[in-house]
Amino acid sequence: MKPTGLRNVLLILLLAAAQVAVALELQRPPGLEPDVEFWRRVFAEVSNHEGLVHDNERLDVVYEVVRLPANHTNAQRRQIAEAATRKYARLLAGLSTGKRTGLSADEQRIIALWGTGVDNRTLAEAGGRVRFQLGQADRFRAGLIRSGLWERFIERTLVDAGVPVELLALPHVESGFDPGARSHVGAAGLWQFMPGTAKDYMRLDAVVDERMDPYRATESAARLLQHNFGVTGSWPTAITAYNHGAGGMRQAIRQMGTDDIETIVRKYRGRAFGFASRNFYVSFLAAADVRANAERYFGKLEREATDPSIMVQLPDYAPVEALEEALAVDRTTLARYNPSLRSPVWEGGKHIPRGHRLYLPPRPGLDPVALLSAIPAQRWARSQVADQYHVVRPGESLSTIAPRYGARVADLVALNGLRNPNSVRAGQRLVLPDNAATRSAERAVANAAAAARAPVVAVRLVTEDGRSSVPVAAVPAAPAAAAVAATTAPAPVAAAVPAPTPTRAPLPAPGPAPADLAVVYAVGPDNSIRVSEGESLALYADWLGVGIDALRRHNGMGANSGIRVGAVLELPLTKVSRAAFESRRMEHHRKIRDAYLARHRIEGTQAHRVRPGESAWFLAERRYRIPVWLLREYNPGLDLAAVQPGTQLVIPRVSR
Repeated sequence: MKPTGLRNVLLILLLAAAQVAVALELQRPPGLEPDVEFWRRVFAEVSNHEGLVHDNERLDVVYEVVRLPANHTNAQRRQIAEAATRKYARLLAGLSTGKRTGLSADEQRIIALWGTGVDNRTLAEAGGRVRFQLGQADRFRAGLIRSGLWERFIERTLVDAGVPVELLALPHVESGFDPGARSHVGAAGLWQFMPGTAKDYMRLDAVVDERMDPYRATESAARLLQHNFGVTGSWPTAITAYNHGAGGMRQAIRQMGTDDIETIVRKYRGRAFGFASRNFYVSFLAAADVRANAERYFGKLEREATDPSIMVQLPDYAPVEALEEALAVDRTTLARYNPSLRSPVWEGGKHIPRGHRLYLPPRPGLDPVALLSAIPAQRWARSQVADQYHVVRPGESLSTIAPRYGARVADLVALNGLRNPNSVRAGQRLVLPDNAATRSAERAVANAAAAARAPVVAVRLVTEDGRSSVPVAAVPAAPAAAAVAATTAPAPVAAAVPAPTPTRAPLPAPGPAPADLAVVYAVGPDNSIRVSEGESLALYADWLGVGIDALRRHNGMGANSGIRVGAVLELPLTKVSRAAFESRRMEHHRKIRDAYLARHRIEGTQAHRVRPGESAWFLAERRYRIPVWLLREYNPGLDLAAVQPGTQLVIPRVSR
């Protein structure tokens, strides 16, 4: 055999071995099979108008399938479920007294489920574990049909990130493959990111919520799963960490002395390791099984075709009305294709940000390159509309505040994320939409600077397989309207770019660099650190290899004590070296910094002398609108919690 042929054979064997290894890592332990079977029933057999009354630990013990009439309200359905749960709790309590004769049909069924030799104590404990699980078969079937829109992109993203492709099934568990899904605890999107986790991997603010973009969310989920695997060391624990957190799973592994998922599921009793966390991996396995055998459970399905939308990466900030005009697409349609853009954008109070991926509906003859290139340069904006504030006075309401600024109550509700427009209180700071005067002044500034720049519009067209982009040739800039031809700069030039990739390199940061992270986040000679933003006792405990309670005791803290930014904490460096702790701490902050610089550019610095009444947090978050950690990196060695009037700070200038 020729050397080249031998290399090819070896490569094939290595790839096959890798696939087998992944499959083995995702195999379900025999001891968890009853749990997997329970969730298979939930996903494939029990409709959304039914539910299972069951034991929340022994999932093979299902007392009854309860019907929830479709014509009932949610409150009525909830009452039926609660009544069924109470019924079996009462029956188990009665049987736990030793009753074994004159049994009703329900009582006989309970004894048969637990076995005729069941003791009274077991039944008494079971009485406190009765739970109701709503069926999800209709939801799962709808998700299978909907999944055709993004499955190929998700598959490619997972493979590129080194994540098992079987995790394609995870959105079925999380959202039913609904990119608009929201949970009552604040999770959102196809991959159900919580706000705190989302901010480490994507943009989430008053203007953009990338959790609602299935492409951005998929890329972020792949990175999070990859991170979880690096922290926990196995895919079952990494997948469980998607629900319970990587730090929580590290603690479970340390406490149990193993990463065996069956041992953790059956025996770990962490305070936050409840029913959802305990069942996350087995429900994923069940979802993967149902997805792989969809026709067996649901018959022939016609899945939706791959999402045909066109993505345009904007070169600068854009008022939504400018894009409406240029693209001949109304904002209602744009909003439907771009759910990650929040209400202030569609209400005209904020621009669509620079670098944002804007999705467009395909239509015959649509040439987004030419259309965007035809936008006069002065219609683009160099910066985002600045926030304005109003501090609520006693007796004021949104209905009295809004007219003062030429705004609507709905504007204030959307900009401030208010759930109840009647609940504002005195002293509350409200973000205001930009008014006509502000917008006019900003456009005048943009017009004056237009000649100095010519933004480049990036466009990609995705092929049907979702794997590659169709090259789009650059086109000449269309001439501006005659009325403005003499005052406008050349229109943007379009260029083709590849389809979205799973990772995004941070933008360069010209100008003075911040202090080395090793200096900013170093451990002091007395093994102490000063708490920074984005850090917690749970993170410290994870980095140190100790429990949170042990860390609290080492610092003389109470059992439920927390920490505040700027506080000094002494580290018990008994399990890891100082260098190891510093390395983990710096890696944490490096990821935060890289994510920030992927969306912002540091263009230089300026000096600011602190005035009376100013704090570092006010200056960073309100005046200069930068993260406090970035201010700290440019002012190493300075205690930001104790800055005094007259202190001179270095302020990084950030463009957004």
